[in-house]
Amino acid sequence: MSDRDSSPPLGHLALNPAVRAKPLQLLTDIQRSGSLQAAQIAIMKLDLMGDDELLEFLSYPHHEIVISENVTREFHTQRLSELRRDPRRQDH
Repeated sequence: MSDRDSSPPLGHLALNPAVRAKPLQLLTDIQRSGSLQAAQIAIMKLDLMGDDELLEFLSYPHHEIVISENVTREFHTQRLSELRRDPRRQDH
């Protein structure tokens, strides 16, 4: 039994319903494919991970998009040009 067993269930998290349904779908798919033992091993390995290791493993990668000053300036210039042509587009 891990130290995470006493933590609150995931129900307190605001999860997308499709995300909540995914584990059950995966278990159903695993049972159909006959690889239940592989799934059990994967779950046991996840349970053996420490909290920090598990959080790192489960984290979703985030990407940072950097826009150069030249691109920003060009975008601003084109936007001003559009506004001069059609001032009603200011809200768009």
